[in-house]
Amino acid sequence: MSKSGRAQEPLPATGDPRNAFTEHLKALRGQSGLTFREMAEQSNYSPTSLTAVTRGKKLPSWDVTAAFVRVCGGDEEQARRLWEEAACAAGRPVPAVDSDQDPPDPMTAASVAEYMERLNDLRAWSGLSLRKLDDRSTRHEALPRSTISDNLRRTSLPDTSFMFRYLKACGLTDDQAQPWLTTYDRLAEKENAAAAAAAVTAPSPQPDPRRWAVFLRRLLGFSEVVLDRIPHERARYTRRSALHLIFLISNGAVAFVGISAFAGVFWALFVAIPIVYMDFVTNKAVVVSLNTQVSQRRRYKGAVPHLVLLALAGLIIAEPLMLQLYQVPIENQVTVARTANYNTTIDRLRICNPVAYTTELPSGCASFTLALDNRTTLHRQRLAQLKRAVADQKDKVDDGEKTVANLQQIARLECAGLSLLGGSDIVGEGPRCMQTRRGADRVLALQRNDKERLHQLQTEFTGLTFQIGATIDRAINSRARSIFTDPIGLLERQEAFTAVSRHNTLILTSAIGLRVLIILLPMSVVLLTLLEKNSPYQRLLQEDLDQFLNNFRAQSTQQLHELLTSITDLLQRATDQGPTAQLNTDTLVKHLTEVHKQLTAITESTREHRNDQQ
Repeated sequence: MSKSGRAQEPLPATGDPRNAFTEHLKALRGQSGLTFREMAEQSNYSPTSLTAVTRGKKLPSWDVTAAFVRVCGGDEEQARRLWEEAACAAGRPVPAVDSDQDPPDPMTAASVAEYMERLNDLRAWSGLSLRKLDDRSTRHEALPRSTISDNLRRTSLPDTSFMFRYLKACGLTDDQAQPWLTTYDRLAEKENAAAAAAAVTAPSPQPDPRRWAVFLRRLLGFSEVVLDRIPHERARYTRRSALHLIFLISNGAVAFVGISAFAGVFWALFVAIPIVYMDFVTNKAVVVSLNTQVSQRRRYKGAVPHLVLLALAGLIIAEPLMLQLYQVPIENQVTVARTANYNTTIDRLRICNPVAYTTELPSGCASFTLALDNRTTLHRQRLAQLKRAVADQKDKVDDGEKTVANLQQIARLECAGLSLLGGSDIVGEGPRCMQTRRGADRVLALQRNDKERLHQLQTEFTGLTFQIGATIDRAINSRARSIFTDPIGLLERQEAFTAVSRHNTLILTSAIGLRVLIILLPMSVVLLTLLEKNSPYQRLLQEDLDQFLNNFRAQSTQQLHELLTSITDLLQRATDQGPTAQLNTDTLVKHLTEVHKQLTAITESTREHRNDQQ
């Protein structure tokens, strides 16, 4: 064994501040080379207490820690910082560093205003910023900076759950926090008694005689009970409710006008009514939620999803209305686009549907091929045969003309006595003169018959070509005419509107402005409520909510106390009767079930109220 005592195993490196604190103390003792008995002789603590400091099972007090660090010759400021981090991780209160100065005395507070001043003085005494107080709060007892700031600015007593967390974060021990809680209970009873006396002696508020105004305010979710206590605010919230109703009617009218132009009155009503109802429900829910939340950050965070939903509803309404307002330029653009499409379609149909039948068509003609009747198909096949027959007959006629011309040339040379291969060179007496002439006459007679046959084939070809061409032209015109006769669809209008906006800056600018206006229209009520900060109505509504939750928790606590007393009495009677007594198990289970229900109700109400405060 070394002089420093028995070696201790290091704690696992889990990133826990408590482990870091313990390892730091172990390192200090190792550097000092002192045993726990030697350290006890130099301090006022036993070796057992000093040994427990380095075991890490339980966080020691600061007094023990300071004595340990001084004996080992360590840095007290560094040790204090590590001890505070470990205390925060363990959920223990951290007292102020300057223990010579006492915290503010809450017992001298005679009113709620003085008590709230003492709470602010307590934070100044602790020397902690809002961020530091937030860091000191544990995960299960969160204390956000916004919650601290809002509660310290209150003119009424804060919630009891906030008091417990705030006093603990400021570093007060249980004994130091007890006077604060005692004074809190005294002032709360005094405040409740004053409120009850004022309710008895004060004249009851007169209700608003204007029933239509009451209906409008209730329609939006405003509390008449609260407004009766501040009658000067009635006109303000009546105007707010009327504005909400006007916006709802405007949204419905815009949606009806925009959709009825394309889908008819029935579908316009079918779409407009749900949109108006959704706007109404969303606005009412958001207004009620925003008026009962204190934290401005919480208000913004809760309103964002509803604002996005209302913006989408406004965007759905805006697009059909834009198409209706700019109908004339949109229809002109559609006409231009359809004319270009018509010309392109006509040219393509003529290429893909020739008069003569053929199996070799250009690529991309599958969707442009016309479905012709059987008679026209037979005529096209006949036309293809005639085309080949005319070509063959024309070749035959051309060959015959060449043969006739050759024979006539030979006859002229033979009869003129000109030099000719195989000729007699005698004028008018050549042996081939008359023979060649007769041969030329016979070929010429056959040539006339071939020409007549060619003429017949060409006449038939021309007539059949005209007939088939007329049929195909009618089919092409019928198909292409549908481009102009088809109704203008919503997608086609949107594409035309996009093209018009791209080429017309004035239309583009006005369309963007109208879109923004229509999108902001359903969001206006939520935005107005969101921008309103700490109005008298909101303060009274929050105080009523706090009072309701405090009363509920007080009643639940009282019932819980009575149930626990019953259980204690039941167990005491069973103990007094001796080991042979029989315990009424059913009664005990029933009481325990009631205790569980009460604890669950108190926990849920506290959690909901904490979320609202945040």
